[in-house]
Amino acid sequence: IGQRYDRDVVSLAILADNSPKWHPNTYERELWGCQLRFKFPTVKLLDLAADEAKLLRSRNPFAVVVLAHVRALQSRKAMARRSRWKWELVRGLYERDFRKRQIRDLFHFIDWVMALPTRLENEFDEKLLKYEKEKHMPYVTSIERRGRTEGRAEGRAEGWCVVLAGRTDAPPTVL
Repeated sequence: IGQRYDRDVVSLAILADNSPKWHPNTYERELWGCQLRFKFPTVKLLDLAADEAKLLRSRNPFAVVVLAHVRALQSRKAMARRSRWKWELVRGLYERDFRKRQIRDLFHFIDWVMALPTRLENEFDEKLLKYEKEKHMPYVTSIERRGRTEGRAEGRAEGWCVVLAGRTDAPPTVL
């Protein structure tokens, strides 16, 4: 970037681990008397999440990213808690008046980082569908994504049934 655009470049490490004390800020290599030392500033997501109430009120989309990541770390072994937190974050997207595109993008991130077991995911999906209907805001959600995936799987299964039954009216691309 520096050479191509003739701009100064600053590197920043965003630390997304769950260790509060780990704060690396240098990278060093040495070989045959040649040394390279690179020092950089860091931002720890755990530190940014210290004031959760402030992040929950913030209209900055990055606040949602920080909360989703930190809460996913905190709930690795507590899926019921993760489901409650995921709901709180997703509902908050609508209540903060984010634009439709922001809600979709942030929802996809939350859905990815805060994955739930099937039963809890299904419960979450039902709650979200009901909420979106009440708010008259039907956005593309994980429910639609799962529906598409299930539809493709059923289509593939149907295609195999057609082939196995000896029908020839199915397109050859079914396989």
